[in-house]
Amino acid sequence: MVEAVKPTRKSITFIVRARGIARGIKLGASVAVNGCCLTMVKISTRGKFKLLQFDMLQESWRRTNLQFAKPGSLVNLERPLRAIVNWAGIL
Repeated sequence: MVEAVKPTRKSITFIVRARGIARGIKLGASVAVNGCCLTMVKISTRGKFKLLQFDMLQESWRRTNLQFAKPGSLVNLERPLRAIVNWAGIL
């Protein structure tokens, strides 16, 4: 769920409240938010939730549906696949 959207002069600070997906996540991790891959710049805790903060460039903001998100909006969060499986050259 979107916690906050804060436009700044050079970027948009986008904060998402998460639970299960945030377990074990580290600063600098990539997270797809509604399909847009973003790098997490800050993690904080609020009760049983983690607040994941991302800084989006204006270009990403304009080209994604995240421009329509506001506090309380639901978003889809996905962590990247881990490349530890032998795919036998097929991906």
